[in-house]
Amino acid sequence: MAGPALKACKVCSFISPEDACPRCGGQMSREWQGYLVIIDHTNPR
Repeated sequence: MAGPALKACKVCSFISPEDACPRCGGQMSREWQGYLVIIDHTNPR
């Protein structure tokens, strides 16, 4: 099952499903590309 569609802020590149950026208040876009790195800090190796 997929989660909500993620959007990227056009100003600060923050990734969020919100319509306005929760970090800077900028406009969000569903059209983005690039790398997304996810680090599981709860599982130390």
